[in-house]
Amino acid sequence: MVENSFELTPETARAQLAQLNEKVRFYVSKLWQTPFAYLAATGVLYVKADPDDPQAPVAFIAALLIGFGLLVSASTFHIRRRINQTVDDIAELENILSLRRTVVHWNWAMISPYFAMIAVGIIASLAAIIWTR
Repeated sequence: MVENSFELTPETARAQLAQLNEKVRFYVSKLWQTPFAYLAATGVLYVKADPDDPQAPVAFIAALLIGFGLLVSASTFHIRRRINQTVDDIAELENILSLRRTVVHWNWAMISPYFAMIAVGIIASLAAIIWTR
């Protein structure tokens, strides 16, 4: 195992703090973009689907969208977890630099609208399967 002789100086801590702030901004942008993209894709596919057309595989598309919705939900949960891990790292660096804590964890109240959007897409897909039967 290689020994790490890296010493955290105030300059390197500030540089790392800036990188972590960029990282959390990236995660937050993905947090809201992913559910909106899923909901938009669901809406577009259902607007284009014609249940009276025997060639239109509405039930198959709906089943795929349910599976995709579950994957998007898992991805959103993972993004939230990564945000909170990055927030912990930022808080630790702020403590080292004797700065006032400026970050908070993303609790479920803050993230529930994103899961609600995903749930709407999944419920619409279930309704499409029932409707085409």
